[in-house]
Amino acid sequence: MSKQFQRFATNDQQDGGQSQSTLTASNNQTQLNCELKSSDYPWPYCGLSIHLSGDASKGKDLSAYHTLEIELDYPQPLNAEKSLRLYFRNYNPAYSNLEDEYTHKYNGITLNHDSERLSIPIKNFQVMTWWLVDNKIPIEFASPEYRNVTKFELATGSNSALGDHQITIKNITLIGRYIEGEALFLILLVIWVIAAISLIMWEFRKHQRDIDRSQRRTAHLARLNQRLVSENIMFAELAHKDALTGIRNRHAVRGWLDSHQKSTSSSVMSILFIDIDNFKPINDTYGHSVGDDVLREFAVIVSEFITDPDIVVRWGGEEFVIFCISKNRAHATQEAEKIRQKVSSHLWVHGDPLTCSIGVSEVYADNVYGAITQADNHLYHAKQAGRNCVVAG
Repeated sequence: MSKQFQRFATNDQQDGGQSQSTLTASNNQTQLNCELKSSDYPWPYCGLSIHLSGDASKGKDLSAYHTLEIELDYPQPLNAEKSLRLYFRNYNPAYSNLEDEYTHKYNGITLNHDSERLSIPIKNFQVMTWWLVDNKIPIEFASPEYRNVTKFELATGSNSALGDHQITIKNITLIGRYIEGEALFLILLVIWVIAAISLIMWEFRKHQRDIDRSQRRTAHLARLNQRLVSENIMFAELAHKDALTGIRNRHAVRGWLDSHQKSTSSSVMSILFIDIDNFKPINDTYGHSVGDDVLREFAVIVSEFITDPDIVVRWGGEEFVIFCISKNRAHATQEAEKIRQKVSSHLWVHGDPLTCSIGVSEVYADNVYGAITQADNHLYHAKQAGRNCVVAG
């Protein structure tokens, strides 16, 4: 029990009784030695009074505490009543008088002592009726108060047996809330407001990012269209240019393929056969105009990987063929994988992800048409394997 508060032995002598009491302190424990004696005072008692302040008008605010725990040792004669009275004494100038200690409110409870550790909810304390009556307390002050507690008192029960009593108080603990209900509500309200503001700001930033992304797409499409328009103007007179994408069409390379097929040279060449995955849903969802924009952009992306003297051709629909001159199958497969990764990671004009499948073959014995067929077959296997992959053979 803390030594910072003064402790006093109390008894019924101030009320005309003859009981005697003394206190002994040792090892952080306080022992109340009491002898209850019969007298003209009908309710002999003795007890312990702990003063929480040196000023009788300025106590401790205990309103935030909800439980009182007391650890004590109170041996009593067999069959004797085992009861204790506990009081929180509250000073309020509205009804308390510094000259009359009895006017300090008795917030009390009487309980049977049946264990060494008592745990008592403070809400179970009540203002003593006899105190209300004796002091003619108005109804507005009739409820328990704990905002200015000056004393904590422990006393024997009103019907305790006469004779010697020894009560050893080992520990007195008050358990309270870290945060008051109103403060907790205010904190939760502030947290809710901060969360709401954060959510609004997050939504605003997300909306702003969407706007910026849309503007970048629009600017990119404008640049792309300008580039394609320029290329179309430049090559409009060339019938072998694909009118939509501006790259060669298959008719442009027919003569070159025929001459290569008839050639007796042993030059190395590989073929990439590329098909855009799930292209039809783009037309169905966004319309053919957006589908055309995607094809134009796809042609630009693929062309970025073309180095002279390689040739890229729109073979038809969403199919493209790249003739990799002087590159064997291994080198061409690496180029195909780069194209596939670029296509899958690119930010497309319609805003959705896009992938492609690629078949790779190498021309043997100058059989270029056979190599094209073989690349087409590998493309079919790439589609069967789940799309968005490269199959070489």
